[in-house]
Amino acid sequence: MAGDGSSVADCYATGSLTGTKEVGGLIGELAGGMVSRCHATGAVTGGTNSNYQGGLVGYISSGVLESCYATGSVTGNRCVGGLVGCISDGHISSCYATGAATGVETVGGLLGFLVGGAVSYGYATGTVQGTSFTGGLAAI
Repeated sequence: MAGDGSSVADCYATGSLTGTKEVGGLIGELAGGMVSRCHATGAVTGGTNSNYQGGLVGYISSGVLESCYATGSVTGNRCVGGLVGCISDGHISSCYATGAATGVETVGGLLGFLVGGAVSYGYATGTVQGTSFTGGLAAI
């Protein structure tokens, strides 16, 4: 977890990982911090009851992502995104995702669930598969 006032810059992760909640290729939860110029390339996998899986960050609470990307596939249950699983009052700028995003509910190519906050200059190119609330860029 990266917390209030934390700053992560110019870093990357390449390994694949598996988890159940708040699982990200680089950071599980970003709470009030900033991540810039970082990327992740490994696959992120959640189980059948998993929540908040993202190619780079699983869950953002009042944090900022700038100039970041993820290329690995992301698989989970709910709130699954190629870059971020869920954003609550956070901001994404100039970021993208190219890996496939697969889940059951709230699955998006860039992010799964957006509750407040904003996305600017972002895109996703990976295949998106879900049962309900599914979108090429964002599910909700």
